[in-house]
Parts: sequence; C-alpha cells; structure tokens
Amino acid sequence: MLPSDDAELNALARKMGFPDRETFLVDLEKRRLKVRGIYDSLFSAQKEEPSVSGTLFAEEFSDSDLKEYLSEAGLKDVDRAVRNIRLIKDSVFNFQTLRGRRLLSEIIPVFVDSALKTNSPDSALNHLQSFADLLGMNESYLEIFRKNRELTDLLTYVFSQSKYLSKLFMTRPQYLEMMGWQKGPAKTLAELIREIKAGVTEGHTVNDSIRLIKNSEEIRLGLLFLQKKIGISEVVRGLNKAAEAILSVCVDHISEGPTDMAVLGFGKLGGREITFNSDLDIIFVSSAEMMETDTKTAQRLLRMLISYTRDGIAYNVDTRLRPEGSKGPLVSSVESFRNYYAKAAAFWEFQALLKARPVAGDIKTGMLFMNMAAETLAARGLEVKASDIIQMRERIQKELSRETEGYDVKLGPGGLKK
Repeated sequence: MLPSDDAELNALARKMGFPDRETFLVDLEKRRLKVRGIYDSLFSAQKEEPSVSGTLFAEEFSDSDLKEYLSEAGLKDVDRAVRNIRLIKDSVFNFQTLRGRRLLSEIIPVFVDSALKTNSPDSALNHLQSFADLLGMNESYLEIFRKNRELTDLLTYVFSQSKYLSKLFMTRPQYLEMMGWQKGPAKTLAELIREIKAGVTEGHTVNDSIRLIKNSEEIRLGLLFLQKKIGISEVVRGLNKAAEAILSVCVDHISEGPTDMAVLGFGKLGGREITFNSDLDIIFVSSAEMMETDTKTAQRLLRMLISYTRDGIAYNVDTRLRPEGSKGPLVSSVESFRNYYAKAAAFWEFQALLKARPVAGDIKTGMLFMNMAAETLAARGLEVKASDIIQMRERIQKELSRETEGYDVKLGPGGLKK
C-alpha cells in the first residue's frame, strides 16, 4: 500500500532513491507491468494480442523511437503526434488520487491504441490530448470507460471523424454520460419543448436550457449517425425540430403578453435542411403595423440566441432577408412585405421566398405571410429567368468560393448553395 498523502509519498520516493514521487511512480508502474506480463505468460489460458500503445507507455521510448513508430503507423504530422503522446502520458500524474492515477494509467493506453487504429489517427490524437485532461477531472468517468471498451472505440472514432462533435464533448464532461444511452431518433417537437421547459423547472436558466438541448441533440444524433443507426435525413429532421423547439420556447419566454408577431424561417431552416452548427435565417413579421413591443421582443430573442455563455452561443442568426436588408426595420407587417415584393425585390429574393415557412410565434400571422408569399410568387415568379439564377451561381463560385484552398463544399461547383 502506498501512502495517499503527497508529502508522505515524496518522502517514500526519496527513501527509495528517487528525486521525487513522479519519477518513483513511473518506475513503479514499469515494474508492475513487467510483473503482470510474467504472471499472464504463466497463468493466462490464452495470450492476448499486446497493446501497441501499452508498449509505448511501458518502455522508455526516445522521441526518435516514437517518431519512427508513429510514422510506420500512418501518422502524417509525426512531430505533433509525439508531443501529443508525451502530453497524454503526463496527464496521468495530474490526477489527485492514487486510485485515479491507476485507473487513468490503465485507460489512457487503451485510448491511444484505439486512436492509432482509426482512419484519421492524427485528428484522433489531437482531440485525445485535450480529452485526457478532461478525464482527470472525475473518477466516475474513468469507470465508464474501464468497464466498456466499445465506448472507448466509439469516442476515439468521433475524435477522428468530427471536429465539431469532439469540441462539444470538451465543453461539458456530463455529455459523456449520453454515450451509453442514445435513444432512437424520433423525438417530436412537443417532446423537445417539454425537455427545454423541464430544464428550466429544474433550476436552469432559459439560456442554459436551450443550449443544453441543442448540444445534447447534436451529440445524440451525431453518435447515432456515426454508428450508422440513422441516415442523414433523420439527422437533419432532428436538428430542425430542435431549432424550432428552441425558437418556440424563447418567443414564449420573452413576449410581454399576447403578441401577433411571427418568426419566419428562410434558407436551411425554412427548407428543413439544418446541419450541425448551421446559422438560422429568420425574419420577424407582424399582422398589422409594427409595434415597438414587437421590435423589443425580436431584439430580446436575438440576444438570447447569440449571447455567449459557458456553452457558447445557441445559434448564429441572419436577419438580412427582410425588406431593405440590415438597414430596414427588424419587424415589418405583412403588407410591408407585400409592397416590397411587388415593387423592389430582386429576383433572388423570390427564390429565397420559396423556402419561407412559419417556425415560431403567432400562427395566424405566419399563415397570413404564407398566403402573401403564394400570391407574390404566382404573380411575379414568371419574371425570374433561369439565366439570372445561373449567372448569380457563377458569380458566387467565382467571387466567394475558395477553390484555391481546396474544394469548397458549400460555394464551389456542385456545392450545397444552389
């Protein structure tokens, strides 16, 4: 039994001839691994395939040895991989308890071994280096991965495939608890709204609750997708429902009494095409002349969505599709939109209008807008020429896409922005 007190452990290390407890523990762990190897060779019925990373951790590998091995393992940025390995190994000694250090020294090599076997080991190691520090914060998370190797492989696969989901896991360790119980993809809009409100009832602020739901839904759907349990269409539907639930709860929360203001979704939100980290294209519409209270409500909604908290922002929001763009009023009446589309709208604004749909706020106002949109498109849709759209698309490819830096999946030829 080793003493749990750091001062006593330092004293023991010096008595054993070591300069400090860290050096002593490193040497002790090597000897324990050698003893384990001898024991397994004598008594194990079947010899298991040795862990590659276990060898790295058990022996004194120089940087040149590490570079040679990692290069043969398929790493592209070998120098960075060596730094990551060193930092990951050092993280074991940051744990406060001896039991935690023992668990971490058992788990970390397994993580590294799994990361090196992924299709993108560079990316997996980069994220694992940050994650190793996170693991050292809570002993219960170590138990989760010690008991379930499949979760280790799943998380390192996420690290290798998705920079966005990997960063989400770093923001809150609690998200790790979701890995063992991903539910099916079919959550209704009403269910998501109830979950947000339940978070508020349990003591979270609305700002915290909407961000927790958004992040947890992205993680849940992302894990199901990476495990090939759902397809991209189910992911997109789920992300759209989450955005609509958040907008609905926010409007209800900030409205000062009854309001006839509606929130209309355009772009990916309107077309039900939201992906991970998508912006929300929205406009605010009133049934009659715009009231000052409507503008205040719209401003408060925007602040709720774009304000930075410990969980980041909920969504980036674009409201420039309203009449006169960013220079026009934030909230406009249905008649104002009708007049604008009849007299001043550009052809591409009619194209954008095709995806408009109500997503939150007053239902009647939303339907008034949709009736106006249908009448406008019927009256002026024939004025839009295919040559105009093609010319605009070519201009986007030429002036906005960054094809010199590699293929632009959004704005380049054949990209998403059509």
